[in-house]
Amino acid sequence: MNLVKRLLYPAYVLWISGYLTYNNFYGGGSNEVDEIENVPKTVRENPGVYRSHYTNFMRYSGGK
Repeated sequence: MNLVKRLLYPAYVLWISGYLTYNNFYGGGSNEVDEIENVPKTVRENPGVYRSHYTNFMRYSGGK
């Protein structure tokens, strides 16, 4: 367990921090983003797109 704490864990932390730093400066995949034009900003502009997330959720309807 001491080997893991003293050698492997610090090496892993250095590798992860170096990898994240490299991706931060040289774009690790976020450079190739496609931008979609003419997207409605609200549901009011495109009412057909709205779907409730709770349509299949069984609710207690109450009543007698």
